[in-house]
Amino acid sequence: MMKRNNITNKGFAMLFTVLIMSLILSIAVGISNSTYKQTVLSSLAKDSQSAFYQADSAMECALYYDITREYFTKDLPLDQIPITLPCGDKTLEFDSLISTANYFAYVQQVSPEDRMKGCFSIIFDKSTNPLFSVVQAKGYNVCKDNPRKVERVLEVRYEEIPQNLGDDSLGVGGGVLIDSGQQEDTDDDTTPVDIVTDGEASGFEDLAHE
Repeated sequence: MMKRNNITNKGFAMLFTVLIMSLILSIAVGISNSTYKQTVLSSLAKDSQSAFYQADSAMECALYYDITREYFTKDLPLDQIPITLPCGDKTLEFDSLISTANYFAYVQQVSPEDRMKGCFSIIFDKSTNPLFSVVQAKGYNVCKDNPRKVERVLEVRYEEIPQNLGDDSLGVGGGVLIDSGQQEDTDDDTTPVDIVTDGEASGFEDLAHE
């Protein structure tokens, strides 16, 4: 009888041990999963912020060349479009493949060793709406395509003022600044960001889409 009880007690102890180990393993997996998600979210926020700064820098340059320097007036012939645009320590190159009349695209020149750094591009759109000019700046946390690449887009619309109404060929009224971002492996949500104004551009309504 004593021998049978010992065998029964050993079987119960083994089952109890397996249950405890399974419980500990489940808790460890849950904590690891939560930690991984928090790490991904933290990394995404950093990448998104980096891409936004790139887009913001590009927009500053775009408004300077379009409003202050008046490089991109409506109906400007393509042979008079600047081939390159300096932007800080970066250089933007005219993209003739997607550019058309009143639609001018510029992309940043990136060396192979800088493809893991941030970059940006600019579009000057004078053809979509006859009453408004549209400037779009796209920023990326990295130039090389990979699953962690984040794109943020800033778009400014402002009214075109005919030359016979004033000394300046371009004037800026109320505008809309739209900021949109996308990430291939995350869900989209919408959060507001601060109102952005630049130079003569005022009254922007800023929407963020991350």
